[in-house]
Amino acid sequence: MRILIVEDDTILSQTLQAVLEKEGFSVDAVADGASGVDYILLWMTALMG
Repeated sequence: MRILIVEDDTILSQTLQAVLEKEGFSVDAVADGASGVDYILLWMTALMG
């Protein structure tokens, strides 16, 4: 399963990412909502493409 973390607190984001990856998840992280939307749109376009 792939997870996208959208969090502006770098330490929290890195901690969540490390824990989730340790549990076997594929994790990406961005620092704000606009970046999150851009990431999702780009990822969806790649899936359709």
